[in-house]
Amino acid sequence: MGTKSVPILPLEQMAKQRLYKLIFNQLKKLGYQDNDAVIVLSEPELNNWGVRGGIPANEIDLGFNLKV
Repeated sequence: MGTKSVPILPLEQMAKQRLYKLIFNQLKKLGYQDNDAVIVLSEPELNNWGVRGGIPANEIDLGFNLKV
């Protein structure tokens, strides 16, 4: 028998998969089934965020990291 190939994913993709599993595990505790929900991440670039009076977020230090 051949060995099964496992894809090596970037950390960002691995973090997203963990997030999806976490959300679905919590939904299951509430009685939801796997086909009852869809998760869609919206990840706008920081230059599309207006913060602190209208400054693009990519131009200032937010004080926390948004990159996974």
